[in-house]
Amino acid sequence: MKEPSDHEILVRLQTDMAEVKQKLKDCHLLAASADKDVADIGIDVRSQVNLMNSLRVTQQEHGEMLRVQGMALGELTVITTDQTRLLHSLRSEMTEGFADVRSEMTEGFADVRSEMTEGFADVRSEMDCRFAKVDGQFTELRSEMTEGIASVRSEMREGFAAVAAAIADLRERPQAS
Repeated sequence: MKEPSDHEILVRLQTDMAEVKQKLKDCHLLAASADKDVADIGIDVRSQVNLMNSLRVTQQEHGEMLRVQGMALGELTVITTDQTRLLHSLRSEMTEGFADVRSEMTEGFADVRSEMTEGFADVRSEMDCRFAKVDGQFTELRSEMTEGIASVRSEMREGFAAVAAAIADLRERPQAS
């Protein structure tokens, strides 16, 4: 086998060099494309982090609302307990008053009977007013709690809808190749 001449070696080296240059150029293009892909992924990751942070803020706000409403419910429980004690106290006082009246009636005080009738009317009227007031307070508190809960539910639905829309938007975004 004959050894290649200098000219053949030079031609082969020039051909090889051209191939190396082309491969180097292709490598540069691939590196640039990969760099762009990494940058696009970074943008997507930042968007998702921002979305998650927004969701966390919404959760914290809702948690605070629920805490405040829980406190209001606790206060309502205290008020209800106090009103129940008051009603029991009034009932005990009335029971004692009736016993006294019966005792006096059995002793023959006819005039006490007419005073009792007037007194009972006043007590009934006052009790009706107090019960109506208590019923009104319960109705008002129930309405406020119902509105508060409905408001929290509505805000949660809006927050979740915004998160779902953002996720859908991210999914619809064209993927980098």
